[in-house]
Amino acid sequence: MDCTMTGPNTARELLDERMGGLPSPGEPHDWTTLLRIVVGRGVSEAKLQARWAELLESPLRSPQQTAECSPDEVEEFLDRIGRARENGSLLRTLARWWCEHAADDNTLGWEGNADELREALRSLRGVSLELADRIGLFVADLPVFPVDRAAIRIACRHGWIGVEADYEEWQSSFVPRDAAPADLRRLSLQLTRIGHDHCGPKPKCTGCPLELLLPEGGPYSLDEA
Repeated sequence: MDCTMTGPNTARELLDERMGGLPSPGEPHDWTTLLRIVVGRGVSEAKLQARWAELLESPLRSPQQTAECSPDEVEEFLDRIGRARENGSLLRTLARWWCEHAADDNTLGWEGNADELREALRSLRGVSLELADRIGLFVADLPVFPVDRAAIRIACRHGWIGVEADYEEWQSSFVPRDAAPADLRRLSLQLTRIGHDHCGPKPKCTGCPLELLLPEGGPYSLDEA
């Protein structure tokens, strides 16, 4: 996505004007933020919110307790919110990693840069590039951008970048120079919401905040982008 487009309204300006800030999964450096990121993937916000209080009363509220749970116990808690059971192993892995890097107050005590964090997380089984960068941005408060399916669809359908681009190219096109983590979190949340409301497998462009930026003739298909 060319976030430096000239004109009265850039993509980011349109998003800020029409959407503003959106609720974050939590505060940086907090375990429950990582918990919400993992268990919230593929689950509607309404369903997650309805069971969130219950989840925070379970052992999953603590990385130490999560790491000590058996796989069956973690999967049972995930079942309650309709989350895929296979994420139980991922949560236990991330909980053990968290405990290795926890500060005295049990927050994430990571002191390295974004590349070092990505390398550390990617060495863990089940952690994708997108998830590693999402943890880097929302949990470690680092200036990285997680390129998810929504971001790719939005950019391709507007013709901002070709679908054949690799992850690094996608990421560099989304990250403005010297962007602050707070700005990138806002952008990530906005694009994810658009992906949910307008830019799923079939585009629903009417009413989308970025409709004005569509190419003449409407959105490109993902094969054409």
